Amino acid sequence: MNRQKDDPLTKLEKFCIDSYLINKDADFAYLTAKGNGSKATEFNLHRIALRWLRSKPVEEYLKARRGQLISTADTDGKDFTKKENVIGELSRLAVAETSPTKRAAILMQIADLQRLKQEDTAQKQEERRVHYYLPLTCNRCALRKKK
Repeated sequence: MNRQKDDPLTKLEKFCIDSYLINKDADFAYLTAKGNGSKATEFNLHRIALRWLRSKPVEEYLKARRGQLISTADTDGKDFTKKENVIGELSRLAVAETSPTKRAAILMQIADLQRLKQEDTAQKQEERRVHYYLPLTCNRCALRKKK
């Protein structure tokens, strides 16, 4: 069904995998991709759907499309000069990331940005303080007392 040359997935399967990336419903994606005529029980259907999602061609397609779909769907029109938007985007990427090392690196970046946010509020509070400097007279000067 609409398979292109050297491509193990049909257009319908690719469309269903994209929908799985957005709504996380593996059973519905499998049923739509393979046809609704399955006689499997709900439990077995879920197992079959997960097995389909873990197959090599589907995993390769998922890996290629995951970053594209999630980043373009959520980042349109956002201003990334604000820390809140950057932290929000990093949290979305952390959820979408499958590699534990990359996910840990993203989470560390989020923690660093939140620490910077706390430091900014501390600096603003310090800026409100007024420092008064009193002039020293020669009698109080430490240099004069040493002589």
